[in-house]
Amino acid sequence: MLRMIVMKRWLSGAAAATVALTGACAPSASPADDGRLAVVAALYPVQYLAERIGGDAVAVTGLARPGVEPHDLEPSVRQLVQIRSARIVFYEKGLQPAVDDAIASAELSTAYDVAAPARLLSIADETATHAHEEAGDAHAIDSDAARAETEDGDDAGHGDDAGHSDDAGHSHGDGHDHGGLDPHFWLDPIRMADVAEAMADRLAAIDPARATTYRSNVRTLVADLHALDADYQRELTGCRSTELVTSHAAFGYLAHRYGLEQHAIAGLSPDSEPSAAALADIIAVVREAKVGTIYTETLASPALAQTIARETGAATAVLDPVEGITDDSAGADYLEVMRGNLSVLTKGQGCR
Repeated sequence: MLRMIVMKRWLSGAAAATVALTGACAPSASPADDGRLAVVAALYPVQYLAERIGGDAVAVTGLARPGVEPHDLEPSVRQLVQIRSARIVFYEKGLQPAVDDAIASAELSTAYDVAAPARLLSIADETATHAHEEAGDAHAIDSDAARAETEDGDDAGHGDDAGHSDDAGHSHGDGHDHGGLDPHFWLDPIRMADVAEAMADRLAAIDPARATTYRSNVRTLVADLHALDADYQRELTGCRSTELVTSHAAFGYLAHRYGLEQHAIAGLSPDSEPSAAALADIIAVVREAKVGTIYTETLASPALAQTIARETGAATAVLDPVEGITDDSAGADYLEVMRGNLSVLTKGQGCR
C-alpha cells in the first residue's frame, strides 16, 4: 500500500513537472504529437509486435533497457509519465512488478495484459513432452478460445475475474497472478502469433480509422511467425538428444512446442540459487542422457553451467532468451535472434 501511495505521488509530481516544462496552457509533449498513436510496450518481445503491427501509424516506447533483465525494470519518472499518457500500454502482468504498480496506481483503462492470448503454462505443464501433432491440435483449440476472449472486449484487467486455460487444460487463478507460471511465452512463435492477433484487435478497436493498416500488418507478421515455427519444426527433428539443459527456466515454451524436455539449473528467476541436490540431479541427467551441450544465456551468469559442463565433459553454447536486443545479440530483431537460436540448438542437440 505504501509503495502504491508513493507511486501515485511520484506520478502526480512527474505530470506536474511535465506541464510546467511545456507551459501552463500548452499540452504536454508526447511521442505521438505527429499524429501517430502513442503506444508503450513494457517488454521487448511485445515492443517488437507493436512496431510490426503499427508500422508508421504508431510511436512505440519500449520500457525495457537493452542488456537488463526485464524482471528488474524500475520505470523512471519519464517512463511513468509515458505510461500515464499513452493511448495503450501493452504489458504482461506479473513479469515486471514495478510496471504493474505503475499501471495500478494510475488506474489505467488503457493497459492491456497479453497473458490471456499467450496462454501461460506452469513449469509442470511444460515438462510434459507433447508430440508435434498434439501441440498443433491444442494450439488450434486454445487459439480460438484466446481470440474469443479478446473479442469480448474486456479491458485493462483482460477478464480479471475469470481464469484462463493453457495447453494442458489447467485453469489459472483470478486476476492473472502469474505466480508459478512461466512468463516467457515469446519463445514459442505460435503463442507470439496469437498475442500479435490480440494486440492488432485492440489497436483496431481504439484507432478504427487505421484498423485496415493494423490488420494488414498483422497478417504479414503472423505469416512470418508461422514460417519461423515451420523452420523449428523441420530442423529440430531427428535430434540425437531431446534433453535441453539451460541456465534458467526460460525455454520451457520452446521445449514444449518442439518435443524437447527442459532441465533448468536455476528456476524462473535467473537470480535464484539451485540447491546442491538440484545441481546433482542436473549432473545426473547430463551424464545419463549423454547431453553434449549445456546452454548459457546472454543476460545470466554462465558460472554454474560452465561448472556442470566441466564436471560432465559437456560443451557450452549461448541461447538468447530474446528479452532485449544488444550489440552482442545474434540478430537485429526478434526473428533474427530466434533463427540464431535455432542454429545453436540444431548443432547442440545433434539434429539432422
